[in-house]
Amino acid sequence: VFLQTAVWFNEKFPDSEYNEIIDFMKADIRWRMYEESKNLKDFGTAIQAYREAIQKNPNSSMSERTSLQIAIRL
Repeated sequence: VFLQTAVWFNEKFPDSEYNEIIDFMKADIRWRMYEESKNLKDFGTAIQAYREAIQKNPNSSMSERTSLQIAIRL
């Protein structure tokens, strides 16, 4: 439900100050989905979501945390 709501929110409010947080939350949700399924496809989706969040928000304080998380998980 969160992922669907996030898509709606991003479409409705493309310039919102909250989109940065939502990008990282979407990646965290994808990671939890992988942890539950242990499916390699879900792993790839989660890592890609993290990378996209970092790319869209390079100056975010969450980018450093996320970069470290990716390095640990790979």
